[in-house]
Parts: sequence; structure tokens; C-alpha cells
Amino acid sequence: MQRIARLTKMAERKAMRVKKKADEQAAREERTKRMFGQGKAVTAYRRSKIQARVRQREDWELGPLAPKRDVVPNYYGMPADRIVHYKLFDHELDARSAWCGGRHTMCLAVGDRVVVMEGQSKGKIGTIGAIDRTRMEVSLGDLTKVNIRAPDPWLLTFRDRPVASGDASIPISWVRLVHPLPDPVTGIVKDTVIHQLVASGVAKDRPTRVSSWTRVVPRLNIAIPWPTQKEQEKPTHKDDTVRIDLERTTFVPTLLRPPMPPTVINEMRNYYSRYRTRHEDEWVAKKEKADEDHKARSRHQELSMRTPLQSMHLLKRLKRKLVGPPRLSEDVLERIGQVIAKNRPQKVQQLANKQSPAEKSSK
Repeated sequence: MQRIARLTKMAERKAMRVKKKADEQAAREERTKRMFGQGKAVTAYRRSKIQARVRQREDWELGPLAPKRDVVPNYYGMPADRIVHYKLFDHELDARSAWCGGRHTMCLAVGDRVVVMEGQSKGKIGTIGAIDRTRMEVSLGDLTKVNIRAPDPWLLTFRDRPVASGDASIPISWVRLVHPLPDPVTGIVKDTVIHQLVASGVAKDRPTRVSSWTRVVPRLNIAIPWPTQKEQEKPTHKDDTVRIDLERTTFVPTLLRPPMPPTVINEMRNYYSRYRTRHEDEWVAKKEKADEDHKARSRHQELSMRTPLQSMHLLKRLKRKLVGPPRLSEDVLERIGQVIAKNRPQKVQQLANKQSPAEKSSK
């Protein structure tokens, strides 16, 4: 038994090693395939961008003689799905969010005050209006607005204005959090630029699968409170249920009736279970009728699929059943007695031969 248990353990460990090796190989292949696909996407994006610049230059030089490029929805030959930026790699996203806790435990939220450290708005303070976690970028409202110029009339979607302002975003690595902290020397509270944030006390709620944590300034061990989020007012519609109707008490428990409709009770008891013993007479009669119908259909199919030989045997059985069991007459009984008397000596001799020597000696 111990040998069998030892062999079983060895087989399990071997299977685990083989599975681990296969999983690692599959992960390497998947990573290589993903990196190859991202590289192709980046190359195609850059090639399309170069072609778009070349075609834009041609349109500017040729003027009215420029070829018509609005046959398909593109931007100077660049496909519409490539006008947006290509997907960043994981290490680029990690680098952008390294100062604020990383991608998975980001310590920034909508409503935080930040200062721009790079770009044309360097040194200005704004409030985060939106966070793009897929590209690790933030929108700061007026600080990140850009002018959008439509090069051709077919691209004018801003009420016949060739130039309009649109929302843009900047990388998270370009901003730093601004929060009022007391001066350790004078004790005066003033805005302080926080260059590093870490997540502390990460906890995950299992029912909702939502993670929560506290953002802390390292080395100072100061917890930065999260900004208060404004509740968004949801529009009301004609078919919405009013809250007062939702909170009105419409059921009072009593012993005079069940707490729920009988149909719901039947569903909770698994009304159609084959192992159920408590059934209504109507339901039992319905099931019995269904079983009889099924047997009748099976019987009809069996009769319709018989061979001639099977039909002949069936007729014989039916005739024997109609005739009934044979009756023993006096002549038949007399003949049976003669056969028994004739075979009796032979049976007695056989029984005598089967007796043991001790039994014979005792006699």
C-alpha cells in the first residue's frame, strides 16, 4: 500500500512538472506573438503617418490639381483606425505611472490638483477631469485643450469652422500631485508638490471584487485623502420607478397564506424533479397520461417495424394466450403415472450410488 501511495505521489509530481513546463512554453509563445503583433502595428502606424505627411504636402503644393482623397474616410490616406495613437507597451505604461503607485494601484483620482512638469503648460496647476488607464494619460480641462484644424472641407464637423478647440490628454509622468501640507519648520500649511506616492493597505472586497487602498507619501508617512466625488445627477424618464413606490411596503407576513405565490414555491421545490414525492393529483395524472402516450407510441413503432418472422411468432403467442394453459385429462394423468413408475427404479439406483461409504456401512 505504501508503495502504491509513493508511486502515486511521484506520478502527481511528474504531471505537475510537465504541466508547469507546458504553461511556461505557452506563455513564452503568447508573449512573443503579442510583441510581434505590437511591433507590426507600430511599424504600420509609422508608415501610414509618413504617407499621410507626404500626401498632405502634395495637396499643399498642387492646390486645385491635387487628387481627390475623400473616397474613403481617412486622413490623407491614413486609415481612420490609425488616427488614434497606437497601443503602448506594458513597460511604457509602468514607466508613466511609476511615481503614483503603478498601473494597478494608481494613487491619482478625478478631482486631484496637479501641476504640469513638462510641455507648453509647464508650471500651471489644474484639476484632473478624466484619467485614461489604457494609455496612462490625464485630461486637465483648459490646460490640455488643443486647436484642431480641418484641412479639407469634407472634414469640417465644427459648424463650418476650420479651426476649433478640442480636449487632449498628457501622460501621467508629466504631472505631479499638489496637496496642502504643513511646513515641518514653520507649521504653515501651504500647497506642496508631491513627487512620489505609494499605495498602502491594499484590500480587496470579495463580493464586489473592488480593491481599495490608501495613498501615502513615502518617508513622511503622511496619508493623502482622496478627493470627494460629486454624485452625478441621472436624468429621469417617464417609465422610471419612483423611489417612494419602491420603498412602499406592499407585503405583510402572516400565517394565513404562504409568503410567496404557489408557483414560486413549486419552482423552489424543483417542481419537475423526478425524485420529488409531494405532487398534486392533477400533476400525477398528467405525467401518467404522458407515460401511457409514450408507451403507445413505442408500441406502435415496434409493431410497424417487425419482420414477417417476428409477426408470425407474435401471432402464435397471441393464439396460445387466447387458448390458455393446457388441461390435464385422466388419460394424460394415467400416462404420466406410468412414466414415473417406469423411471423410479433407475432414480433409486442413482441415489444409492451417490451415498457416501460411511452411510452405506451404517446401514
